[in-house]
Amino acid sequence: VLLLLAVTLPHLDQGDFRTDTARYAAAGLQAWRDGLFWTPHLHPAVPYFNKPPLVFWIHGLFLQTFGVSLVVARLPSILAAAGCVLLTVGLVRRFSGRAMALGAGCVLALTYEYFRRTREVSLDVWQLLFLVGALWVLAVAVQRRRGSILAWAGIPCGLALMCKPLTALLVFPVLAIWLVWTRRAAWLGWLAAALGLALLVAGPWHVS
Repeated sequence: VLLLLAVTLPHLDQGDFRTDTARYAAAGLQAWRDGLFWTPHLHPAVPYFNKPPLVFWIHGLFLQTFGVSLVVARLPSILAAAGCVLLTVGLVRRFSGRAMALGAGCVLALTYEYFRRTREVSLDVWQLLFLVGALWVLAVAVQRRRGSILAWAGIPCGLALMCKPLTALLVFPVLAIWLVWTRRAAWLGWLAAALGLALLVAGPWHVS
């Protein structure tokens, strides 16, 4: 995390509110100023349905609380990126030991295409955080040999669906294949429960 901060915090105020960052920051700030949470707006008369609103809510809260600036708009993305690094370290440590985990975390933190995304309001980084969180739940289930724990992966998958539409659903067929491949087909029921929980989290907004 310190390595990540070393490459993200310097000159955090440089640049401008470029296309997506301006659009997403506007939608988030409008939500908190006018209470337009369920239906994001770029402007009081312009609703924005292109993306689910979770990331807008998070970044909008920062902008509403600490003021409108590039630094404030970018800080939540850095926090999400740091969370991904910590979860990656936690995943690798469970199966490959401390040294390998630290190496994996450092490689991720110093990957240019990864940390440069923190210079914007990034839906992708937040989605990645929740998807890696779902894999961390799977790792815990495998390590403890309790398939029931896998069902809880539905919550982070649902939150990922609230960042960007549909992409997180691809996790479920991939994990189903993996469970069969690793002779854990008996856990498919718990994976189905995780899918149900994910839809319970993300479904109401998408349906409405």
